[in-house]
Amino acid sequence: MKAFIAIVKSTAGVLEKYQTFDTQAEAETHVSTYGGWVAPNPGGNHNHYWVIDEGTKTIGYDQSTQDVDRATAVWERAMEGTDTDLPRAVEDLWDVHGSPNDRTQKLLDDKKALRAARP
Repeated sequence: MKAFIAIVKSTAGVLEKYQTFDTQAEAETHVSTYGGWVAPNPGGNHNHYWVIDEGTKTIGYDQSTQDVDRATAVWERAMEGTDTDLPRAVEDLWDVHGSPNDRTQKLLDDKKALRAARP
């Protein structure tokens, strides 16, 4: 990961054009030609979570939003995985009329618990 970012264009905190550089001098040379401003790279796994402040010319990283998004994605995959053993249409039927056996009741109970644990 390169240490500096030349922000050429951002609108309302949304990054539109940027380029990364190894040194601040390279980034400054770039913005002197194309406009914009230079900031240290905030790191992180994805620039989608960068927080751009045009006023102070800084970039931050929203780790908490990334953590919530990752937890939600894991939960969604887990929910999709339960559909293999217990499709949602059958789940609704068993929920109303009762499960035909202990195994399917456990699947239903586990799925309800997973649904309740949504991040």
